[in-house]
Amino acid sequence: MIDGTPIQELDFRAWRRKIGLILQDIFLFPGSILENIRVYNDNVSEQEVAQAVSVVQLSEFIHDLPHGLNSELAERGQNISQGEKQLISFARALAFNSDIIIMDEATASIDPQTEAKIQRTMKQVFTGKTAVVVAHRLTSVLDADEILYFSNGKILARGKHQELMQLSPEYRKLVELQLVGEDHE
Repeated sequence: MIDGTPIQELDFRAWRRKIGLILQDIFLFPGSILENIRVYNDNVSEQEVAQAVSVVQLSEFIHDLPHGLNSELAERGQNISQGEKQLISFARALAFNSDIIIMDEATASIDPQTEAKIQRTMKQVFTGKTAVVVAHRLTSVLDADEILYFSNGKILARGKHQELMQLSPEYRKLVELQLVGEDHE
């Protein structure tokens, strides 16, 4: 069942359009930033793209480019930074107004400043949506409604951050290793 509807009754094409993917390895193609965000879907307006760009805090970067949203990207986005690629990927998921957002190690290969930008926007972006965040970096999931802590393919613990800190020595140790000197407890 998905939202009370048996899976056999779903129109999978329509349902898949409700899912936005933000992956560690971003697929960007030669073309403008606008085309890369709306993936050649003209049903996504330039205004929707601009709003998504604003939400992910990429507006200043795009404004500084010679042709703004119409600035050309090289194959796989080789002419921009990894963080900028990640933010474009994030804007893509937002521009399509996805009901479900799946982030798979989306912040693993970006700098701390870009990760902080993404963290600041996640609460706003995920309001009213289902988000599945796969991450090794705990900063990506500290505010999650539920954290599933896996080890060797098995769920060792589940709950909110504070609950896991109290109930799971393995989770607590991971937090201590990753967040030494930070006050997340």
